[in-house]
Amino acid sequence: MQSLTHLDRVIYLGELAEIRVSDYSAPTLSISILSGSNVVFENTYYTDTQGRVSIFDLDKVIKPYLDLDALDENLFAVFINGSSIVEAANNITREVLVLPSKVDVSIDAETLLTEHFLTTVDGRRDTAVGRRETLPLLTLEPEKVTVRAEYVGAGTIQIKSFDLGTIDGYKVLDVSPAKFVDEEKGQLVSLQVSCGKRLQEFRVRISHPKAAESMLFRNEFGCWEVCHFAGTVERNKKSVRHQAMIEGRMQQYDVDPQEEVTVKSGPIQPSVIPMFYSLEDSESVHLIVKEGSTSADMVTDPIVITECDMNTDNTDNIQQVQVTYRREARRASLLRVDQLPRIFDDTFDEKFE
Repeated sequence: MQSLTHLDRVIYLGELAEIRVSDYSAPTLSISILSGSNVVFENTYYTDTQGRVSIFDLDKVIKPYLDLDALDENLFAVFINGSSIVEAANNITREVLVLPSKVDVSIDAETLLTEHFLTTVDGRRDTAVGRRETLPLLTLEPEKVTVRAEYVGAGTIQIKSFDLGTIDGYKVLDVSPAKFVDEEKGQLVSLQVSCGKRLQEFRVRISHPKAAESMLFRNEFGCWEVCHFAGTVERNKKSVRHQAMIEGRMQQYDVDPQEEVTVKSGPIQPSVIPMFYSLEDSESVHLIVKEGSTSADMVTDPIVITECDMNTDNTDNIQQVQVTYRREARRASLLRVDQLPRIFDDTFDEKFE
């Protein structure tokens, strides 16, 4: 909850869900919220006998005006009775940067931006060459991004540093292991991505299970992230049939093919569990149909999650979750005509296949 007389320069959207004003001397309280020159909210409230006003659900009013592809541009000016709100830290007038959030966060928004990547994963991740990995971040001032890669070859560990440039504002980093492969130095085994106080470590597994399916989704902060499912995939094909008695004969006049898919994560590290929780809460999820060398080359298919099993515990047992989804398209069933792989290579006699 924020004070309306002083606002932090960065706040979570959820902090605007409930605002209370106390000991206000005037009988009325006029509030205006502007995005640039556009008035997104304006209302007048009447104080009670003790000078109190309660305002609810301002987060729902502002949410449609948030640009999830340019988080650094979600700036809003707040006015009370025509006077601009000032920042709590140094008592100067400024716009407030609103960060999308669906849940309460244990640290303030400015600390999150300056010390963490915009992901719910807080710990080491397992990955493998061939998997796409992204890291979103928002900087309040220009900061340099570096990657420290470790390689194992001929019984020695070698280290190589990569400079990913300077970030000023919002960006989603592509830190897929394939970008840092160096066969001359050996087998890539570890990546450390750092930007200021932010740090994310990836353990690059040599024999990591191949992802059966991968999903691109907007996380709790509205940023694009990728999660991988390495477990079993179950396809439930069914059809909705419509029949009617026509001229004394039961006839089927329409068949609507439907398909739901259930995917299991396979064993996952405890640090990655919050990412799957974030996937369950996401309003925008895409199935990655085909990887590309860049994000623009990637082919995705919008899907809708219909059911989740996110039950986990704090024991030493192997943690696993599962998700059921269908295509967002009206025709939920997709005929896959990709050529199936050959069982044997070209040197084997085809008559035995």
